[in-house]
Amino acid sequence: MWAFIIPSVIIALDQILKFLANKNLLPTVGDFFETISCNTGIAFGVQLPSFVFILLWIFSIGIILYLLRLEKNNLALAVVLGGAISNIIDRIFHGCVVDYISFLNIPTFNLADTAICLGIGWFVFNSFFQKTHNAK
Repeated sequence: MWAFIIPSVIIALDQILKFLANKNLLPTVGDFFETISCNTGIAFGVQLPSFVFILLWIFSIGIILYLLRLEKNNLALAVVLGGAISNIIDRIFHGCVVDYISFLNIPTFNLADTAICLGIGWFVFNSFFQKTHNAK
């Protein structure tokens, strides 16, 4: 159940923030929400061929199918899924991903990008450090 509630919350929050950013309604806190951009590439504006975006769709569908088959929820993948779907929604309706967070000298990003990075980090961490229980 949580595997589908968490992505829904991430999608809703990110889409609300993107809407507010597009309407210039986000409060500027220092340089935090100062820059709004339309990213046609992937992370950090890297441009890739169109087939890569098809692979991202396939990857998202794969995560959904994996989450449906798990006996327990993998919350890290649910966080990744929420970010991925939110950015896919942007590509469908805007032709690009709306980025609205400016921080230090990091390229502009959004909540969905943050969810993807944190979810992947969490998944990798769990893969290396999660205790396995062997039946004896």
